[in-house]
Amino acid sequence: MNHSVKSFFAVSLSLLLVLSVGLAAAETATEKLTVPVGAFKAINTLTGEEVTEAIFQNAEVTLLNLWATWCGPCVSELPGLAKIAERSGGRAQVVGVQLDAVVSELDLNPEKQITLDAEFKDTGDLYASDRDRWLAMVARMIEMDAVSGGLLDDADAIDGGKTLFENMKATYVTLKPDMYLMLLAMYAQAIPTTLVVDKDGNVLEEIVGSRTEEQWLKVVEAHYGA
Repeated sequence: MNHSVKSFFAVSLSLLLVLSVGLAAAETATEKLTVPVGAFKAINTLTGEEVTEAIFQNAEVTLLNLWATWCGPCVSELPGLAKIAERSGGRAQVVGVQLDAVVSELDLNPEKQITLDAEFKDTGDLYASDRDRWLAMVARMIEMDAVSGGLLDDADAIDGGKTLFENMKATYVTLKPDMYLMLLAMYAQAIPTTLVVDKDGNVLEEIVGSRTEEQWLKVVEAHYGA
């Protein structure tokens, strides 16, 4: 396991542990809250261009695919994902988030952690899912500037990702994550994890594990017009 992987999962575990207070509320809310994917500014590792959450507006359905070059199942599904835009007639697109493109050196401010714990204590039943609660936490962490440290480029992993895409003739956008996307990805218990997202950034479905080209096509078709 390389340094990028160790850093990612170490930070994931520590942040999830300190923010896991009060997952279960005493009563069930009448209407559960859903939380869309928030604002981000990330770099397309293939072109160097900046990409924001506005990319979701380019298709009815987006597969936001969390992956890494060291992940065998992630790599095995790349050829199938590469064909989704064409086979869907442009109604669906894939946006990758290459988690090992950066080495994370992140720390949660202890004082702001106390505030977050208080705000999110016993709020589990307010949200439609634990993922929605985590997205709300991430948005709040960003708003409060609660996480310090940085994300250092892993040039070898970025080059490795480019080579994989070239060899598999994949051209869809794949991102070097910014702070928001890295925090979002810390929710994932395994990779690949793919969030199925609509034009407004709402998460329609969460899929853990790899899928074939035909399986992905069925996933996106099931969400047209959602």
